[in-house]
Amino acid sequence: MGYSNSNSRRSARFSSVFQHQARDEDTHGLEKLIVQVTDRCINRTNVNNTYPVISDTLLTVVQDYYKILKTLLDEKLYCRTFNLKENWSISDQLTWKWSEATGKYVGCPFWSVRAEEIFKAELERRFDSDSTSLDDAWNLGEELSRRRKYGDRALTHEHVFPRAELSRILHRASLFPQYTRDADALENLFRRLAIGCVVLESEHRQLSQMGDPENPWKRYTRGVRIAVVNNPLWREDHREMIEEAGLVG
Repeated sequence: MGYSNSNSRRSARFSSVFQHQARDEDTHGLEKLIVQVTDRCINRTNVNNTYPVISDTLLTVVQDYYKILKTLLDEKLYCRTFNLKENWSISDQLTWKWSEATGKYVGCPFWSVRAEEIFKAELERRFDSDSTSLDDAWNLGEELSRRRKYGDRALTHEHVFPRAELSRILHRASLFPQYTRDADALENLFRRLAIGCVVLESEHRQLSQMGDPENPWKRYTRGVRIAVVNNPLWREDHREMIEEAGLVG
C-alpha cells in the first residue's frame, strides 16, 4: 500500500495532515484522464463498440481495454493503483482515484477535526516531532484505518457525496444530462461531488446515506455535525459550501 510513485518522496519532514508530494502535472493529468475515460464510457465519444461502459466490472470489461486503462492511470497515480474488482464498477474505481489523488489519509485535503486530533495525538505518542517524516505519517494513517483494531477511532476515507449515489448518476446518465452530457459537465460533477474526507469510523456510521448534490457538505450537518479542519488550500467552491454549511472547525 502507499505511494505508487518514487519512495524518495517520503523523506520530507512531516508538517500537516494535508501534506503530500504529488506533482501538479500528475494530479491534473489524472483528473483529465478520469474525465476523458468517463466521457468515453458514457457518451461513447470516439470509441468502438468494444470500449468499456461505465458499469463494467472485472467480470464484464474487455480485458485488453482494462489493461490499457490500468497502465494509463497507474502512470499518474500518487496513491495506490487502479484495481478493478469483480463487484466494483469502473465508476467506483474512477471515483476513488479522483478522491484520493493526493492521498487517501495523509494528503487528503479534507479532515474532520476529531480525526485530526486523534491522528496528531497518536503521531506525537509514537514519533519524535523533530524527525517525523512524511513516510512515518503516511504509514500511520494507513495503520489507524484498521477498523478491527481501532474500532470507532479508526480513520475512514469517507465520500462526502455517497459513492453509491454518484455511481447511480453515472450509470443512469440519460436521466442526468446536466451532469453527464459531455466532458465539461463530467469534470464539474467530479470536482463537486467526488470528494473524500478523513473522518472517524464513529462519525462515518452516524452520517445519512442521502447526498445533497447542491451542497454535498450539508450531509455533515444532519443528525451529527462533523466539523472539518480549515485548509488554506481548499478550492474556493468547496470553501464556500463548507462555510455555508457551518462546518469550519
